[in-house]
Amino acid sequence: MFVGNMDINTIDKIKSFGVIVYKIPDKFINSKIIKVRWKIYEEFLSENKDKYNLIFTTDLRDSFFQKDVFKFYDNNKKPFLGIALEDGTISSEFFNRLLILRIYGRKLYKSIKYERIIYAGTLWGTADKFLEFIRIMWENFTSKWSLGIKAVDQGTLNYLIYYKKIFNDCLIKSDNKDGRVMTIALTERKSINFDLDYNVLNDKGEIASSYSSI
Repeated sequence: MFVGNMDINTIDKIKSFGVIVYKIPDKFINSKIIKVRWKIYEEFLSENKDKYNLIFTTDLRDSFFQKDVFKFYDNNKKPFLGIALEDGTISSEFFNRLLILRIYGRKLYKSIKYERIIYAGTLWGTADKFLEFIRIMWENFTSKWSLGIKAVDQGTLNYLIYYKKIFNDCLIKSDNKDGRVMTIALTERKSINFDLDYNVLNDKGEIASSYSSI
């Protein structure tokens, strides 16, 4: 778990559950975490690239784990990058539509507006592909910070996948129909299914390994 100005008692409590706590470098403390998280990931993985084979990054306050998120991918021997699709297209949701329009303009927006929204809060893959991708992400969206857009990284993620078509040869997409990773922020609440233990189920009736609710 990457933490900033967190008090020592809270850190010790988190560690008591077996979590490895990584205090982010001081140079990032006063920066917006939604932006610099990608650089934090990149620096951490560059320093620890021999320790991890599979990577899964997620926001904390709105993400829930129900099963081992890596179990499904253990048998996948090929390098891959995983993305989570939301229920909605870029054109159907105001915030994501505005992201693409403000960052990349109307012409590019029209070329990808019917694509499903890719959620930037959850990203996973083999360590090599993940590290390669976040380096590309960092290079592409840092030039857009001056626009003052809060989630410029999500706009860049959708741009890279749909317009630049990078990583198409190794991309694994997870949606709410049959995916192991679900993003239900735009899903109608009456459409969300649960089992008797209140686990969130995908449309196939399987327990999702992970889901994000915001």
